[in-house]
Amino acid sequence: MLRCMETQIAAPEPETNTTPTASIEVDEPSGLDRSQRHNSCWSVNTVVEVGVVVVCGHPDRRIEELATVQHGVVSRRQLSEIGLTSSMIESRKLSGCLLPMHRGVYAVGQHSPSRSGEEVAALLTMGPSALLSYQTAARLWGLYSDPEYTEIDVLVRTGSRRWDNGIREFGTRLACRLERAYANGLPVTTPEQTLIDLATRVAWTPRALERAVDEALETGLTTRSRLTAAAAQSSHRAGAADVRKLLAQRRPTTHARSQAQEQFVGIIREAALRYPEINAEVCGFTVSFYWPELGLVVEVDEREWHSSKSAFAWDERCEEAILRDHGLRLMRVTSDQIKRERLATTARIASRIGTLERGANELGALPF
Repeated sequence: MLRCMETQIAAPEPETNTTPTASIEVDEPSGLDRSQRHNSCWSVNTVVEVGVVVVCGHPDRRIEELATVQHGVVSRRQLSEIGLTSSMIESRKLSGCLLPMHRGVYAVGQHSPSRSGEEVAALLTMGPSALLSYQTAARLWGLYSDPEYTEIDVLVRTGSRRWDNGIREFGTRLACRLERAYANGLPVTTPEQTLIDLATRVAWTPRALERAVDEALETGLTTRSRLTAAAAQSSHRAGAADVRKLLAQRRPTTHARSQAQEQFVGIIREAALRYPEINAEVCGFTVSFYWPELGLVVEVDEREWHSSKSAFAWDERCEEAILRDHGLRLMRVTSDQIKRERLATTARIASRIGTLERGANELGALPF
């Protein structure tokens, strides 16, 4: 968080146009890898800023400059550090220039703060050891999270617990030793710790964890070795065992590109079917699902990926002919069938895979 390094303001004076100055030092984390520098966290509009921000001039200008680097949010302590007295703060609260968000934390101006501003406010409220965590951290890392989840998850050191409206606090005795990473310029738990934390949540389904892990691996936020090491270090936590079990499975990525594909992965998981390759390149086409050992392709037809109805039909015919020429079997399902005829679609896919598996076993083509 921002803290005052040097204040060149003597005793507080009445509001005038004098130009006292204060320097706000912001720590620069060192030795960060790609995941910790996610989304170039050193932009001028972030709460974590390299160097020194000079705050000077009229009190309102000082407030504005401080709020600019914190997504429109400031704390009472920070306002005091840049020279505002209690009466100056209270007058701005009465005039609506400072809008209370949490105890001792304010939004600057007449507009509600952004989501990033709400996250900064939570960090200021919970103190310097706080880290954004769980679903909030997952969203900042670009991983799967519940879109309807509105609370802000914050990890704090046990013994320094505080609570305020809209903030969900998670205490840990290990908070002081947890590695601090930065996503979008905000202090968060590392991608590895975020995934392990999410796995401990009762409402976090196995598919949600699987999806988040695959996204983290595919986008390069983490690696299998780093995630395995983190799970080993957190072996006392239930979520670590779930992560280790998932990593031990030798399976293709299940990172879906659309809601229909995600629903189809749910069908595969519920029916305990063999995992396919997703969005694989086959014969010059990117196919939805591919079982290479069975020679089976399943296309989830989504017309929004095509420029017109005629283009959709033409693509269908070309793809089917080429795949057939290469000895591959093609099945098509629509997003409506997946959504509205889920049981029938599951039975159809399971029957075809079962038939192909029996035939491959008779030929000795499968490794089991």
